[in-house]
Amino acid sequence: MIPYSGPPSLTVFGLTFHAFGFLVASGVISGYHYILARAAKIGYPEPEVKKAMATVLLFGFPISHVFEIVFYHQDRLSAEGPLLLLKVWDGISSYGGFLGAVIGFLWFITTIPRERVWVVGDLLIQGLLIGWLFGRLGCTLVMDHPGEITDFFLGFQMPGGARHNLGFYEFLFTLFVLMPAAWLTVKKQARPGMLVALTSALYAPVRFALDSMRASGGIHDETRYGGLTPAQYVSVVLFVYSLYLVKTLKPGNAARVASLKNAGERS
Repeated sequence: MIPYSGPPSLTVFGLTFHAFGFLVASGVISGYHYILARAAKIGYPEPEVKKAMATVLLFGFPISHVFEIVFYHQDRLSAEGPLLLLKVWDGISSYGGFLGAVIGFLWFITTIPRERVWVVGDLLIQGLLIGWLFGRLGCTLVMDHPGEITDFFLGFQMPGGARHNLGFYEFLFTLFVLMPAAWLTVKKQARPGMLVALTSALYAPVRFALDSMRASGGIHDETRYGGLTPAQYVSVVLFVYSLYLVKTLKPGNAARVASLKNAGERS
């Protein structure tokens, strides 16, 4: 079993830095710079990819919070009122963030040529995976996704017995499955959009399974619909869409974007 003593924090000059917030910020910054580096390597216009990142972040974080409150904390919404929806720092949902990012992405792609849509989509997914690794490490350290009591050797020892740490499992899955799969997809120069499809197809069933292991009475266990969590419903939709995407993606090579390096004005 893995010993656990509570969420770590660091106080410097009277300021307290909490592990989760620090790691989420580190993930956003790291993913941002990685996307810029990858865009430069394939010749994607830098101003355009910066606009793409700004748009998905602008939509992603607020909608992540709204999704969290509306679907998981209706009791708080009733008690505190609609102003709770504006406190974007007070709780976020991963799938809510994905939904917000998708909305931002759909708005952004109306401003660029069609042949670049899935190329930039794949770039954003690469940055997302890096940010996700940092974020799920944060979830691991604060134990905000506790599972059921277990005797599994990767269980986290807590008062009352060891529990699955679902954030830790997602961290391991991202590190040892999603990131290697993304690396191979990029290395083989798969057709644009395949990285988006592959990441979705791999993640959705794992997330569905992990949500079924959530601890009874845990933070995310109060609200279920038909016996399933909101994330499980979204996982089903995401998996089906990933299969559709694989079937409908057009052949192509991401390297062809190099020819557009100096064509940013076409967008």
